[in-house]
Amino acid sequence: MQAPLLPHSLHLVASHSTKQVEPMCTRTIEAYTSGLAGRRRTQACSGSTPTVYLSTSYRPNMKLFQFSRPALRALMLGAVALVATSGAFAHAHLASSAPAANAEVVAPTEVTIHFTEPLEPAFSKIAIADARGKAVAPAASEVDSQDAKVMRMRLPQLSTGRFAVNWIAVATDGHRTQGDFAFNVK
Repeated sequence: MQAPLLPHSLHLVASHSTKQVEPMCTRTIEAYTSGLAGRRRTQACSGSTPTVYLSTSYRPNMKLFQFSRPALRALMLGAVALVATSGAFAHAHLASSAPAANAEVVAPTEVTIHFTEPLEPAFSKIAIADARGKAVAPAASEVDSQDAKVMRMRLPQLSTGRFAVNWIAVATDGHRTQGDFAFNVK
């Protein structure tokens, strides 16, 4: 006589290979099956113990998360929206400058810096100093009114030597970046 299969929760306890196991007493089986939505399967121990077969075809559902299709769709749309708008939250970084970093130039009339993001004019600035650290430009820097990614500073007549450019850029999203570079006047 073949015994009925035990509840699935007992399969989780046994290995997944086909083998024979002895059923447990009624109380133990109930403890393993108590989480199966009220479906309890009990089998009493008796003098002649029936044999139960476990099969390799059974695999327990091992998913960590189970989402409904609408919830999964909403999660994916949120991820796509986050990636699509991440450019709006980027920092303004130096894209290029004239004169370029470490360039040797004939006395320039202005320094122009191009950034990757639009700048907030009230908080962005350029400062230029000579080799001794003395500021050389009395005028203030300005963000271009036609292109908010460009900041300029007019320069007086510069003598030969090395000049350091320090910049602070505050993007329109409020993120602040700063940097420096130098150029040589021949």
